[in-house]
Amino acid sequence: MGGCNAKIHGECSEESLSVYTELFNILQRLDLGTIEPEIPIASGVIDLTGNEDIFTKLLTLETKQILSRHSFRNNEFPNQIGAMLDEFVSSYSELRSDFDPALMRPISFPHGEMTLGTRRILMTTFDLLEGLRRIWSCRPSLIEEDYSENSYVIHAVSKVLDPLFTYSKWPLKRAWSEQTSKSSQSRKNRMGSINLGKKPDLQVLLKLDMKANELVLVEISRLFPEQDKEVLDWKKLVRICKDCFDERYNIFFENREDTSSGARLIHCELGKIPVLGIQVIGERIFVSMLDLFEGVFYRVYRVCEITIPLRISTRQVVEEFLRGSLRLRAIVEEIVGMSVSIKDEINLLPTCEERTPSTSMMSTTYSPPRNS
Repeated sequence: MGGCNAKIHGECSEESLSVYTELFNILQRLDLGTIEPEIPIASGVIDLTGNEDIFTKLLTLETKQILSRHSFRNNEFPNQIGAMLDEFVSSYSELRSDFDPALMRPISFPHGEMTLGTRRILMTTFDLLEGLRRIWSCRPSLIEEDYSENSYVIHAVSKVLDPLFTYSKWPLKRAWSEQTSKSSQSRKNRMGSINLGKKPDLQVLLKLDMKANELVLVEISRLFPEQDKEVLDWKKLVRICKDCFDERYNIFFENREDTSSGARLIHCELGKIPVLGIQVIGERIFVSMLDLFEGVFYRVYRVCEITIPLRISTRQVVEEFLRGSLRLRAIVEEIVGMSVSIKDEINLLPTCEERTPSTSMMSTTYSPPRNS
């Protein structure tokens, strides 16, 4: 609330002023006792993804649209992908329903001169299409309601997510199998909790100066999830993303002076770099980002949605899947590039022997009173 009030009485655009005024008025009249501890707003995060909570429901549509704006551009979709797509789809056009997957041949990789960036995209596309081929060869199992979460991850989800992080300009590490998030564990340790940190189904990490930084967090359900699985996974995902966002400051500024005007400017730029949260519910992949809006408050917003074609599909369906997947890849690459650039700037700051770790970029977490 203090950040909104400061903006209202400071310098900001007319559009931003209307947003901060609306937020300030809502916060003033909001009954904090009605806030459940696990929803995003309890951690100081405004949820703009459509998973409306008691706070987001009070926002006007115009304010939601302003708060959801971002600068991530659409990705490149090279012309060569069309030929790869045609070859892939045509190979299934006249098959019997009981075809033998072993008889299928991999598609041809485009020849000719191309930039390294285009080659990376085409290699990702090749692996995505081959991933679909493996998924389609498992088609009898993928429609059974007792299909386990682990089997779905192994035979389907990993086939379409792994290629997106394989051919990056920078080495990205993937950690599957619900490893404890170091950022989540750091928050638990600072709070004096004896509990372990939260465990996402997949973490994608970038190693800079021998320190691993969590870029992407993923929560995955089974193909036919239980009714409340989507809501529970989303609350968990937002909490971990915020932990990673906050802990990144400590990782990046470790042993660096952070009180000068130059350091504060870098701090503001760091707040513009989002942490990516991906939720897989059934055959749908929801891609969201968590960052700071104008350095004042946390927000989480949706950037794209991808549908995994689990059965043999038309060219249009496969193309939509590829476009969505490659857009996600481009977003990851842009976030990585921003992270590398800002870390280079931080490395130019003077060193310091000891700096007290920050518990959060802003103190926002709210714990409602327990019922006696």
